[in-house]
Amino acid sequence: MAQLDKNESRMPRADLVAAFAAIPGVARTQEHGDGLWMAAPELDVEAMAREMKVLGYRLITVTGRARADGETTLIYHYHRVAATHRFGCSRR
Repeated sequence: MAQLDKNESRMPRADLVAAFAAIPGVARTQEHGDGLWMAAPELDVEAMAREMKVLGYRLITVTGRARADGETTLIYHYHRVAATHRFGCSRR
């Protein structure tokens, strides 16, 4: 589990990407203009929640999108200080 001083406003990007990659089910992390996006088709949601809390993030919303194959893509939006990051996973 990643460790982060909650008073620290920034974490080196490489360390943050590594912390996200260590969450069970995260397949890849991509940089977008609005933050990091994690593709996590087999995401362990409880592990993600624990890790994000340790990193000082809070869940701000969850977006659901219906897909043609009957699955729903869930996007978990987390925020800390000046950064917002998202995890995308699929669920029936």
